Amino acid sequence: MPTEQEWKEFYAIKEDAVEQQSLLELNDNDASNTNLILSGKYIFTPVKTGVMIIDISRAFERILYDESIESFVKHPLHQQLLLFPIEKELSKQELRLVKEYEKTFKQLGFNIGLDAEKLLIEAAPEILVESDVLHCVEELINGIEFQEQNKEDIAHVMVLKLVKNASRYKRISSRLEAAHLIESLFSKPEHTVSPSNEAIIQIMNFEQINLFIN
Repeated sequence: MPTEQEWKEFYAIKEDAVEQQSLLELNDNDASNTNLILSGKYIFTPVKTGVMIIDISRAFERILYDESIESFVKHPLHQQLLLFPIEKELSKQELRLVKEYEKTFKQLGFNIGLDAEKLLIEAAPEILVESDVLHCVEELINGIEFQEQNKEDIAHVMVLKLVKNASRYKRISSRLEAAHLIESLFSKPEHTVSPSNEAIIQIMNFEQINLFIN
């Protein structure tokens, strides 16, 4: 299994100098809650050069990924017991994959068992909402099958798929929550890009704003 440092460096992407400067500008400003505007899936906040736009789902994905990777390499992720066990019929190929990677599923926080060709899920990672557990497991199994063909690091991909599923249901309902999210995001080394290699932060400068309005 790769070391913690190897995984942290896996998606090492250099930050754009303009983005770095903009983040410094945000830190220099009065970062009070009143400066934050929530609109659907985005947080808007003024910076010296214009407006910073933060994708909430991608921000959660980065935060959950970094925290989950750090935990995953040391011990199983925290889990939640399900009110009712979830059952899933498995094909022969799916059964083989679940048996082969059963320890990895448990390290992710799943408590699973096999009854003939039926998968029983009794507990799941606490970062998941219960209604998404089965969908996440199906995506994990599909991801294993695909990554086996591409010979990539499967454990790493499983963590990424887990947090991507979890981040879809994360919501921000107040400026205070938005401020806490930004603080947590900026504490991560790769805070400008999600583990899926998608931009979390965009800067719209005043010239772009003027062009857009006019």
